[in-house]
Amino acid sequence: MRIVAVAHYGLPHNRGGSEIMLHEMLSALARRGHEVRLVVTDVEGDQVDVNGVRVLHGRGHLDDLGGYDVMISHHKEAPGAFELARSAGKPTVLIVHSNLPYNRRFLDTDPDLVVYNTEWVRRHFVRLGYNVPSVVVHPPVYGEDHRTVRGDMVTLVNAIPDKGVKTFEAVAKAMPRTRFLLVEGGYLKDRQKRVQLPNVTWQPHTDNMKRDVWSRTRVLLVPSSYESYGMVGVEAMHSGIPVIAHPTPGLRESLGSAGTFINRADTTRWVRAIRRLWNDEKASQAAQKRARELDPAPELSRFVDAVEAL
Repeated sequence: MRIVAVAHYGLPHNRGGSEIMLHEMLSALARRGHEVRLVVTDVEGDQVDVNGVRVLHGRGHLDDLGGYDVMISHHKEAPGAFELARSAGKPTVLIVHSNLPYNRRFLDTDPDLVVYNTEWVRRHFVRLGYNVPSVVVHPPVYGEDHRTVRGDMVTLVNAIPDKGVKTFEAVAKAMPRTRFLLVEGGYLKDRQKRVQLPNVTWQPHTDNMKRDVWSRTRVLLVPSSYESYGMVGVEAMHSGIPVIAHPTPGLRESLGSAGTFINRADTTRWVRAIRRLWNDEKASQAAQKRARELDPAPELSRFVDAVEAL
């Protein structure tokens, strides 16, 4: 089959959670032997091959898609991409990354298949009456890409307000003898806050989390106001790093019983939890066990089967 995907951002230039998930799904199709192209509309550049996926930069490529069998899209590009596919009589696959209201506009395009990133998001839209054929693919995380010996710092990834940088700062102030690592996120660069404390180290955005982040991390903080899933927590758990998180539905699904859940406003309890988890080997083993349970291979295989069935 020839498969075309359309997205506003994509690898290798953008490494947000949505972009990584889309890329892993397209790579799974390529490994099955399909020809896969990704048109990235909001980035200009040369054509590149990334793990078997041909990435075409620039909106102009939409005018010359040539023959294809299935169209895949997500976020703001989905309505336009699916209009092109409908006019060509081709089936469409929509990826839904959250339960946020704007996704209803994309679901209203009547895709032939919906891929939800979590069970809780699928249940949410089914309750709203969207009974489209669907599969769940949790954002794929491969242990070999992240597994290392954990370090001696308390870490937050993505220094924006929604990810809980204020909670991180309050906890760092309360623990002046503990080293903290603040990692620049891959988007909203103008909203990243560099916490100016002597025990906080700033890590610029990196595509090598194993080397630059997980090998330096003892405990991960995820005080996000909203996470539909939370790939970063799963990445950390592969190294036995305990995760303390605000109890969003997505983080509860991803971390499971291995997570420690505390309201992000209760920084006193976050401090106590860090101290409790620092040398807790049972918590570290539970984190590794949960990460292994989230092996992406079975879900990706079911996704490829569903696309082939179209």
